[in-house]
Amino acid sequence: MNSYLDLVKEYAEKHKRKNRMSLFVILLAVALVATIFGMADMELQTQQISMKKQYGSWHIGIKDMAKEQEQIVALRPQIAVSGYLESVGSRSGYTLFGKAANILGVDEALAKELGIRLEAGTWPDKGNEALITGTMARTFGIEPGDSITLERPDGDDMQLMITAVAGDTASILKADQAGILMSVETLRRLFSPEEYSSAYYIKFRPFTNIQAEKLKIAESLGITPDSIGENAYLLAAMGQSDDPFFVGIYGTAAVLFLFVLTAAVLMITSSFQTSVTDRIRFFGMLRCLGATRKQVKRFVIKEGMRYCRKAIPAGLAVGVLVIWMLCGFLRVMNPEYFSDIPLFGISIPALAAGAAVGLAACLLASLSPAKKASSVSPLTAVSGNARLPGQMKNMRFFRAGKVDRNLGIYHALENRKNLLLMTVSFALSILMFMSFSGIVDFMHHAVRPLRPWSPDLSLVSADITCSI
Repeated sequence: MNSYLDLVKEYAEKHKRKNRMSLFVILLAVALVATIFGMADMELQTQQISMKKQYGSWHIGIKDMAKEQEQIVALRPQIAVSGYLESVGSRSGYTLFGKAANILGVDEALAKELGIRLEAGTWPDKGNEALITGTMARTFGIEPGDSITLERPDGDDMQLMITAVAGDTASILKADQAGILMSVETLRRLFSPEEYSSAYYIKFRPFTNIQAEKLKIAESLGITPDSIGENAYLLAAMGQSDDPFFVGIYGTAAVLFLFVLTAAVLMITSSFQTSVTDRIRFFGMLRCLGATRKQVKRFVIKEGMRYCRKAIPAGLAVGVLVIWMLCGFLRVMNPEYFSDIPLFGISIPALAAGAAVGLAACLLASLSPAKKASSVSPLTAVSGNARLPGQMKNMRFFRAGKVDRNLGIYHALENRKNLLLMTVSFALSILMFMSFSGIVDFMHHAVRPLRPWSPDLSLVSADITCSI
């Protein structure tokens, strides 16, 4: 043993039972915070998965970009996938079996980022090859290898060879259109430039500040940032926009984080205070052996931080297990809203927040007991008095009842600071538990999934009679 701090390990191994309460409190605090942030992160991941299915995983789109501008943008290292999307809209007059046709030209790599997935067949890349959406294929009995006739606005016909069937997208289903896709080269060859519009879509690499990159791209192209379109729902789910919906989720988690941190600090401080009070003579002996006040203070702080080595990993493991169970429960009980929630997801923010609350709680809770231990005089150990002598007052309240119970109550009330810490910590815990019903009502609004079919603007008559 080379220093006084080596006694921390020796004391912990000899008095394992005395440390159980402190370890349990730290574990509980870490597990609670990990669960809170983990469920918030699972909700965001669920929304991201849902938005990618409906609107694709692209981030921004630039309309009518010149070839020179494309070369400038494509060189940016933050871009993962990019490419053109040519569109012959449903208002162009092209129809298929009497339905307005929405014809798109896009390469296979970008198509995946736009949420287009093949259900059967191969991607069209030559001649007059194209693919059709699943609903139209099932409605009219079209399979890969069949030929379809696309009616032009001038009355002529255009023959297309169907090589694949793709899944429907939200925009196609909403407009009840015939969705037809082909390669960019095929669309540019079959249609005149006046018939289609062009947009350049970009997907950035992970951990990219999309809003900052958007400003840089706009500056390099000499255009305004407002002229660059966004995948608004996906960026909101990623926290890459100013949408208050998802900001509120992490705001709610942060408020609960502070509550749990406060309750944990108070309860751990109370446990440490009790431990220090029981070892007043021990710290007095350290002072007799030559330990300075600073060394005793460091001894208590290291003792508190030592609890983190076991409590934090165990608390994180418990938090992850609780998150998995809650995700499974939500997926089974309400598959309509939570069918995309990850069952065995690992949340990095949850692990970081749980570890942070464990370290912060132990460090903050160790300061006051460490100060108390460092103030112990060597005379305490020499005289054999572990506590200052005092006189028991107001004994009339303890005349009835058993002696051991009365002594327990007296000693609990004797240390007013410790009693206050315990009372406040339990009050906070009870408050959080009893307010659970109110939190559920609040979270009903906080984590309600985005509904893309909801109107942006509704005009409703006062008496709901459809008369405006």
